Amino acid sequence: MKALDVARYLIALNDKECADEKSDISKLKLQKLLYYTQGYYSALYDKPLFEEEIQAWQHGPVVKEVYQEFRSIDNNFIPTEENKMSEAEIAKLDKDKRELIEDVFYLMGQYSAWKLRDKTHEESPWKDNYKEGEKDIVIPKNEIKKYFKQYVENDDEDD
Repeated sequence: MKALDVARYLIALNDKECADEKSDISKLKLQKLLYYTQGYYSALYDKPLFEEEIQAWQHGPVVKEVYQEFRSIDNNFIPTEENKMSEAEIAKLDKDKRELIEDVFYLMGQYSAWKLRDKTHEESPWKDNYKEGEKDIVIPKNEIKKYFKQYVENDDEDD
């Protein structure tokens, strides 16, 4: 699965959740949700949800390819209609991947972009890799998986 596909599905979920109001999602919030979907999926399934790297940028984790896709949009918000995944595309998604993306969206999507940004700044994958003024610093996938394993394992103990 490509990170852009995950992004487009998150945009579709946001549109569905906000059907009664303006539902465009911010670029910043989308990036943080990508990070959380990658983290939880890799912790649960011991493999990445998508292959693209996540980098440590000033405002938190970023998938550069998704950033590049939406950077030309003048507004901070990504227009939903032309960027969301279609129902036919959603139906073709692997069930485990689809459900995990939905779970993360409903868990983390309730928070504002800036709340998610602040949260990522407290987490070791970003904190241990971000270096002010440096670019293209990759957050290793194994560090993301290791960090999120603690939450997955805690959930397993609660059952």
